[in-house]
Amino acid sequence: MARNCCSSLASSAALAVTLDKADAEDVVQETFLKAYRQLDRFEERSSFGTWLHRIAWNCSVDLLRARPKREQADRGNADACQTIPNRLH
Repeated sequence: MARNCCSSLASSAALAVTLDKADAEDVVQETFLKAYRQLDRFEERSSFGTWLHRIAWNCSVDLLRARPKREQADRGNADACQTIPNRLH
């Protein structure tokens, strides 16, 4: 039951930021990995759900910030692949 509640909190935060179901699912995975790795940093000043929600929100923002860089790199690789045949002639 707690897993479903926490998963729902993370999913709603991720979907609210990314606006994409597939990206939100990726963010939820990353959220739980980060939460697990940083469990010793959890302070009981807030609820676990609030802490998890914040991690999901931050992971979502990180994903969106990384996207333009990743898309530019992908386009750069595609451009390089298109110019390779021209270099061979």
